[in-house]
Amino acid sequence: MRHSILIALVLVGACNPAVRAPASPSPSPELAVKRAALLDRLHDYWVAGEFALDELGLPASVFRDTAGRECPMAAMISQSGHDDLVATVVATNNRLRLADVHDGPLMDWILDSGLTQDEVVMIQGLARIDYGQLQIEFPRPEVMTAAAHHEVRARIRKAEVALRAATPASLALATAAKPKQARVVASQSSRSAHIGK
Repeated sequence: MRHSILIALVLVGACNPAVRAPASPSPSPELAVKRAALLDRLHDYWVAGEFALDELGLPASVFRDTAGRECPMAAMISQSGHDDLVATVVATNNRLRLADVHDGPLMDWILDSGLTQDEVVMIQGLARIDYGQLQIEFPRPEVMTAAAHHEVRARIRKAEVALRAATPASLALATAAKPKQARVVASQSSRSAHIGK
């Protein structure tokens, strides 16, 4: 009997439009344009092959190296007109992990980019290589360096293909996340105004 009542309640809920979960917002055309531009920049980045490097000439997961070369995410942020954000990260914590960013100007950029934070974190991690394993496979330094560059380029190329394929779903997530952030900021502003009275 309980089982029948439960099924009936589920069916009533599924048939009643007032009970259904709200539809997710339509993907933002503005975010779609920004995402497309960023993915074009990512394409240009791996084609150029000018990766951030460490002192041995191996790809490094830093925002900007000593010669001014940037990681893929830093290049995308900088080329979108926000070199100031990259410069601030380089000056304060050049090895900052974007997975650790939850608020502030960098988070605002992520939410306004058309990419999800998971995608941003994935892109940043493409230059992280297990050099211990590479050294075993390629004991000669010059061969290991060439293999590391090839590996990073191949990873970014594959990521670009995957990101383009994921665009519809990712734009829906990015669009849903943006108003949520706006509500948090509005709520914080409201609290600040209230505290100031």
